[in-house]
Amino acid sequence: DGPKESLGRAGQELIAAMPPNGGNKVLLHSCCAPCSGAMFEEMVSKGLEVTIFFYNPNIHPKEEYEIRKNENKRYAIKRGVPFVDCDYDS
Repeated sequence: DGPKESLGRAGQELIAAMPPNGGNKVLLHSCCAPCSGAMFEEMVSKGLEVTIFFYNPNIHPKEEYEIRKNENKRYAIKRGVPFVDCDYDS
């Protein structure tokens, strides 16, 4: 299975709803790299400029939040895309 097949119907429908007015920039909210990877790959394959946005203070403990954040950063660096990090709420 490729990235599109792993998205399921809802993800495929989301991809079909491209940005309005011919736009090509997307801010992708990510809770972890494995979850957003398939969606990211599909968006890029459609010619979208994706920025990964990481924020979820509901992830506990904070150490798990940091693990997920660092993996997201590593993924963004590897793919050469912008990464936005909102700090964990303390």
